[in-house]
Amino acid sequence: MRVLPVHIFTCCSAFLGCCAPPALAQPLTYAEVASEFDWATIGALGNAAYDGPEENFMGTYFVGRGSVDYEYQIAKTEINTGQWIEFANALAPLVGTDHPAAQYARVDPLSWGATRDVLSGDNTYLLVPEFGGASAPVLGIEWVAAAVYSNWLHNGKSIEGDSLLTGAYDVASFSETINGFFDPRNFEPLPGARFRLPTRDEWMKAGFYDPNRFGEGEGGWWTHANMKTEASQPGFPSEPGPWDGAIGIPPELLQGGETSAQLIQFGFNTLVAALMIPPGSYPDSVSPWGLLDVSGGASEHLSLTAEDVETILTSSNLHRIVTTVGTSIFVTPADGDFDALWFIAPESGAAVGSDAGGIRLVTIVPAPATTGVVVVVGGAIGACSRRRGKMRA
Repeated sequence: MRVLPVHIFTCCSAFLGCCAPPALAQPLTYAEVASEFDWATIGALGNAAYDGPEENFMGTYFVGRGSVDYEYQIAKTEINTGQWIEFANALAPLVGTDHPAAQYARVDPLSWGATRDVLSGDNTYLLVPEFGGASAPVLGIEWVAAAVYSNWLHNGKSIEGDSLLTGAYDVASFSETINGFFDPRNFEPLPGARFRLPTRDEWMKAGFYDPNRFGEGEGGWWTHANMKTEASQPGFPSEPGPWDGAIGIPPELLQGGETSAQLIQFGFNTLVAALMIPPGSYPDSVSPWGLLDVSGGASEHLSLTAEDVETILTSSNLHRIVTTVGTSIFVTPADGDFDALWFIAPESGAAVGSDAGGIRLVTIVPAPATTGVVVVVGGAIGACSRRRGKMRA
């Protein structure tokens, strides 16, 4: 699916607001980083796997999966511009250097509420309040950048040493392909990753498995997002927002929708307004565990195993590795049953990123540390031969 290059955020500087984070004296603790996100705890250990239906060519990717035998936490919402701009500005000193993370992590998404500060000359970004600012969603993040972001969080928001290259993912194993795009060789998180992308099973369970689907203690699966058996109704949130009074938006979309999915089909003005809908704006559209925006917002990047990659390449007609699942603002009716569990975001891949790729984090609370530090595995490469950054316990 091709979409308009909605970089409407590179607007004139008269509308800009600054958001350059202060330098951190030392890495944050796990608890400090975790407190910046709202988590849902997923229990029902050893739940039954999804048993169908499988309505399209990717159905087999989900049937027989979704069972998780450990407790984990997953963010209730996708990240917003305020959370991403802090990361983008943290990497600013590395832009133009030979640091591998600066080369791999393209931090300028397709759509967000910020733009580069062209007057500063320091590679930082500024919020654009007129386009949603800090609360705006972030769409079009490449998988590699999501992996570096996870490493940054894992290591307490440090950019020192190899903090950006390891911790959650082995970014040092990524390599540049012949067409100039970066393609990861290993999509799996490292053991002990503190903040990372969800696995296929974790994402399925948190979004669609209900421990009380058929009564108290009688678990089962919903076939569609938001505890439904059919797609949610596209439209704008019932709460006031910049979409109210906007020119060119069909009035029926302002009557209180259930999802931002498919809003691209209603024209450019509607799309512009949709790209300002903050994550978590549909409080009545939730998963059994309290997740918001399983429908709409961004398509969400996953951690992938070698088996996942092989399944995708052999079971689909996409001919490339798909890293995102779920529906987004950019989905159209031609894409099919957009809210169904078996829906795979059609135009997405690790090499070229995704038109709508976004981030919903998973964390597994670490066991109490005995030494007070996290051991960082993997060697530094390139410009990363300096002392490693550590997260405090």
